[in-house]
Amino acid sequence: MEAAKRGITIISAVSQYSDEKIKQIHQLAKQTCVLHSANITLGINFLIITAKILKNIAPYTDIEVIEEHFKKKPEVSGTAKVIARELNLPEENIKSVRAGGIIGVHEILFGFPYQTVRLKHESITREAFGNGILFAVENLQGKPKGFYSMEDLLLPFFKLQEGEPQIAKRKQWWQFWLK
Repeated sequence: MEAAKRGITIISAVSQYSDEKIKQIHQLAKQTCVLHSANITLGINFLIITAKILKNIAPYTDIEVIEEHFKKKPEVSGTAKVIARELNLPEENIKSVRAGGIIGVHEILFGFPYQTVRLKHESITREAFGNGILFAVENLQGKPKGFYSMEDLLLPFFKLQEGEPQIAKRKQWWQFWLK
């Protein structure tokens, strides 16, 4: 691909690439900085990381994935399949709802004894995807060539430590939204 030859950062956000396409993306990462995410929204990627943490804390819970989309979406959401795969769940644990013009809702239900935890993400508008791309572009700056995921970019923000650099970076990224 021409972008890789020129050292231009490549960002890909497709949930159902073939294995061959994924291998091709990894090849491009030898020439430039490449990020691939099945879903580029910050919320979904935060949801997946949080769900993995909760599953590690309480592996005995019942876990279900619920996805909602617009009425005419025929197949199960690729993002829901990724969530199930990341949590080592069978696709049978995905429940689908089709109604109206829903852009995308993904929920992970953890059924504990005596309590329930629900992690939910809803895309209100498609701009959520653009915001994820902006976050990726900013956080890939200065990184060496190679293959990255949204998880790679988000995990440093999970460190609960004091320090001005992370706080300043967070404020800087959100500034465009506050205008």
